[in-house]
Amino acid sequence: MRYIKFVVMLFFIVLAFGDGVNSQYSIPTTVWHGLYIYFYNDAKKISKKTHKPVLLYFYGNDCTYCDLFDKYVLEKPDVVDFLNRYFVFVSINIDNNGNHIFVRKFNLFGTPAFAVLYPNHKFVVYQGYKTKEQFLYILNKLK
Repeated sequence: MRYIKFVVMLFFIVLAFGDGVNSQYSIPTTVWHGLYIYFYNDAKKISKKTHKPVLLYFYGNDCTYCDLFDKYVLEKPDVVDFLNRYFVFVSINIDNNGNHIFVRKFNLFGTPAFAVLYPNHKFVVYQGYKTKEQFLYILNKLK
């Protein structure tokens, strides 16, 4: 009986996250305020198929500016729509074990930070808090 409940629950989760566009590539690991968030490896695969760049958002556990960025930028509907349309979004907590490799790879010195990875393996890094207007301006140039 538990197995049947699990299968039914999994079915509804797949239906909830499958929107016809993203579901043909991979189901996002989570949807937060409408923003599709993927695992890093899934995002790279989706990027190759869709030719969308990957946007890596780096944050830390005790990062006040990360909390402000989440509240005043990432939760805004126009930002969410823009990110879902033009990028494959990945959120990375650099305080989690194993994520220190990103700090070295992208030469990060603090959070919040952002890296835009293109399917041709080139990348651009921005560090520090950005207002909604600054963030959208930067991303509009990088899409």
